[in-house]
Amino acid sequence: MLACVSPWCCVVDLVDVLFCVACLVCFRYVFFLCSFALLGLWLFVLLVSGMFSCLFACFLLRYIDMSRVVLLTVSSCVVATLGFDWRHVVSAVTRYRPDRIFLVTASVNEPRVRSAVEEIRRFVESALPGAGVEVVDVDLSSPYDALARVVGFLRGVVEGLRPSVLVFDLSGGPRLLVLLVFTGVLFLRCVVGDLPELRFFVWCEVTGQYHEFGCEFVDFLNVVRFLTCERVEVLRVLLERGSCTLSTLSDVLGRDASTVARQVRFLAELGLVEYCGSRPRVVRLSELGWVLARLLCT
Repeated sequence: MLACVSPWCCVVDLVDVLFCVACLVCFRYVFFLCSFALLGLWLFVLLVSGMFSCLFACFLLRYIDMSRVVLLTVSSCVVATLGFDWRHVVSAVTRYRPDRIFLVTASVNEPRVRSAVEEIRRFVESALPGAGVEVVDVDLSSPYDALARVVGFLRGVVEGLRPSVLVFDLSGGPRLLVLLVFTGVLFLRCVVGDLPELRFFVWCEVTGQYHEFGCEFVDFLNVVRFLTCERVEVLRVLLERGSCTLSTLSDVLGRDASTVARQVRFLAELGLVEYCGSRPRVVRLSELGWVLARLLCT
């Protein structure tokens, strides 16, 4: 009985061995096939991503002005008009602690101006080691060219650095230079849509102290040029009454209702009045309109 079983056991063992060898061979080939498949898939993904990267780069070069791409963002900048005295710049830098300081001067080669610039640099290096100081020279021989230079410089600061706060120290330098910088801010409101928060830092010789103004000071100047005597009268009535309907406003002013409605609509576009009712339509001063009416009508 044992002699009959042993040959069959050997055959079964041989079959098992052959089966294992076949499995190993198949597994090896399957492994290589899967490896080649994964390698091909990786090369395909790499090729597709490279194509998309090239297309995106072509899109940037074709449709986007790369000169306006923001490379650096700072929290605040100080633009200071500089003459011979540098102490007002130190006061502005101490108060606002900016990331960048721009010194606008009309005579950078003047020894006293160079000395003032060096004093400011030394102070900034000791008080604000990470802040940068840059000198902007403006030739005042041609005021219009100087204004173009100032506007271009300010536009580059706003669009290139994107500061959250832009401070103008107008306490020093020639009066014409101060006027050009302030006028440049007015032009800046027209050519740049999204402006940072504007602040003005000015030394007053009469009071002997610094005064600070916000962007509403510029808003006043932009709005005042559109005001006429009739529109100022509308502001005066609203200042006295607080709010009233269009019909009441036309009765008080003694004008036609359609004329008053046009005046109110124009003042609303300027941001000086606002509507607060529908039937009947009630008109009142906005915050800017209230401040401006106080200045013009009291």
